[in-house]
Amino acid sequence: MGIISIFAVVGLVGGVTFALFSSQASNNGNTFGAGTMELRINGNEDSTSSPVFSVTNAKPTDVIDQVIILSNTGSIAASNVLLTSINVTPNPIPPVNLGDLLTLDIYDDQNGNGIIDGGDILRGSAHLTDPSWSNISLGFSLAALGGSHQIIARITFDDTNDDSYQSAGVTFNLNFQADQ
Repeated sequence: MGIISIFAVVGLVGGVTFALFSSQASNNGNTFGAGTMELRINGNEDSTSSPVFSVTNAKPTDVIDQVIILSNTGSIAASNVLLTSINVTPNPIPPVNLGDLLTLDIYDDQNGNGIIDGGDILRGSAHLTDPSWSNISLGFSLAALGGSHQIIARITFDDTNDDSYQSAGVTFNLNFQADQ
């Protein structure tokens, strides 16, 4: 019993001795900042761009192609680019909507030559007024700090002999989104 008491006292004294040692350190000045993703259309500096289609005096069977360059000027890469929607406003207000006769085809311009050829991929095709134009993946990513890719938008004025579409017009917005 006496030997156990001696070891207990030595253990307590030793434990107290080790408890007197201490050390401290600080890790100061840590910062954290969010990056940016900034989708641009045809190099415009804001989130809207000038119209790519401005067509007058069109007739049935006309086909018009326009190149649209999508770029990311932000510091974070975009892993997926989408055509999220198309907003259509007929002019004049119905009974007819010219958007019902305009077929939009969106091509991923794989070789970047601005011409629809054998290497390009059709990503979507429907009338402007078709509700299927919702979150269509364009099939490419955009690198940070200036990564760009071009698509070709083709509009075909469907063949029709319906005279009620004469003098009709339509305004439409193509809405894009880039996701991380």
